Amino acid sequence: MSGYNWENEDFDADERGGDDNPIKALRKIEREQKAQIKELQEALGQMKAQVRERSVKDVLAQNGLSEKIAKFIPDDITSAEDVSAWVSENAEIFGSPAPEPTTGGEETTDPDAQSQQRIADAMTSGMTASGDAGQMEALIAAANSPEELNKLLFGNTTGPSVV
Repeated sequence: MSGYNWENEDFDADERGGDDNPIKALRKIEREQKAQIKELQEALGQMKAQVRERSVKDVLAQNGLSEKIAKFIPDDITSAEDVSAWVSENAEIFGSPAPEPTTGGEETTDPDAQSQQRIADAMTSGMTASGDAGQMEALIAAANSPEELNKLLFGNTTGPSVV
């Protein structure tokens, strides 16, 4: 006699809890996942379109141009930098002068003029000296009034505080 139980050989689907077919269940899950992926891709496409529209409008507003120009900007231009470059390339078409790059003022090669400019910048911006004796001496020499000298030495225009 063999040790194998032959009673379970006629395994019926009803005994497993109904007609649950694992292949059908997997196909159902796959269809649900495909639907979810499609939905997420549509949402992503809408979000990308909204972000592009917002960045285009922001760049146009910064340049003082009408938002109606946005429909002429190609769809492949998405980042704010690309939009800004496109606007500057095509500025004369829309009646706006091309923005000129600013150099931050005139540059001089004279070291005395450069140091005087740094001192003036420090005076107007309230920047303190770095501790360099030469720089501090130049700042003191460039002070035109007692208030400027007090601001430089004590950080205020009234002078040292009396205790």
